[in-house]
Amino acid sequence: MNVTLYMAVSANGFIARSDDSTPWSDEEWSAFLSEVNSVGNMIIGRRTYEKIASDTGFGEYGDATVVVVSHALSAGDITGITFVSSPEEALHFFEDKGFSEALIAGGATLNASFLKAGLVDRLVLDVEPRLLGSGFRLFSGEVPERDLRLDEVRNLSDQSVQLRYSVVK
Repeated sequence: MNVTLYMAVSANGFIARSDDSTPWSDEEWSAFLSEVNSVGNMIIGRRTYEKIASDTGFGEYGDATVVVVSHALSAGDITGITFVSSPEEALHFFEDKGFSEALIAGGATLNASFLKAGLVDRLVLDVEPRLLGSGFRLFSGEVPERDLRLDEVRNLSDQSVQLRYSVVK
């Protein structure tokens, strides 16, 4: 299974402000939704799940299959969302459903857990032209060093860029 970690980041490496808000451009949001629709799924952590559920709900993600990795939440919170307790369990779920790709969509703790487990094959970063003063970084805590190979650079707009990397294993 090919696993892509996809995140929007500020120029100084934050994925969200301290209040969980994400001041990203319409172009970035459009690129992210396109990726979700292309892959057909996304994996999120508890905080991301709670943020989406309380803000917009999951309607914007179309028919994408959503899996939440959490020890604190369980099935029944929102119909159509699957809850698992580990990154490996999330990937097994998608394999059982016939997916050949999985998309990790945050947050920082989830991103770190997949990287620590050696489960990330690709990293896609939509870099937004903004410096955030505080908030959540791409990865929480310490993560193992990994070499990346830059595969592609895309302009999302005249201000935002998308970097596509492969994780060297």
